[in-house]
Amino acid sequence: SASMLAEDVKPSRLQKAVMLAKHLVRRAPGQQISVVAFAEVQTKIVPFTNDIDLLDARLDSVKNLRNHYGSSALTIALQESIQYFKESGDTTGNIVILTDGEETAEGIDLKIPKEIRIALVGVGTTNGGRIPLDDSRGFRFGYKKYKGKDITTKLNPNYFKTLEKQIPVAQTWILGSYSLPSDEIINFFKTEKK
Repeated sequence: SASMLAEDVKPSRLQKAVMLAKHLVRRAPGQQISVVAFAEVQTKIVPFTNDIDLLDARLDSVKNLRNHYGSSALTIALQESIQYFKESGDTTGNIVILTDGEETAEGIDLKIPKEIRIALVGVGTTNGGRIPLDDSRGFRFGYKKYKGKDITTKLNPNYFKTLEKQIPVAQTWILGSYSLPSDEIINFFKTEKK
């Protein structure tokens, strides 16, 4: 969503999220991994594969997504990802959600099997940041406004606590400018083989 373009985490929330995703992919050789982007709708960027080079290249393309006006439907995307597991013939596995926790679309009640472990990674700060508006060439022409004032997007830690209570097996990490909790996330997933 647009709030992932905020720069309260350097270089931006979106770029930091991609950095962590690429790091996790490199630490999971041989594992089947899929990449999904979500805002109003979920888009499968890469179907399940163990091709690290393909995953790395496609994750780089996510950094260039520009969704200045889109909302974020995190719970719907999560439920669709679980359906994607079922379509691939399995109901077990791990999901890493990289988000600033600003669900702006209407959420749904989650129905998550206990066989799926979910790592919730909050990207952003509680102080927040403005949402930059860049053109297709990357030139900044301002910041997103509401009623003439800059919008400040802030990470809401309570959102993650609430979400964690709805998920049978979940843990939350907050990703700042200088943290990269890859090893902790990998260790959280180690009890699940897929």
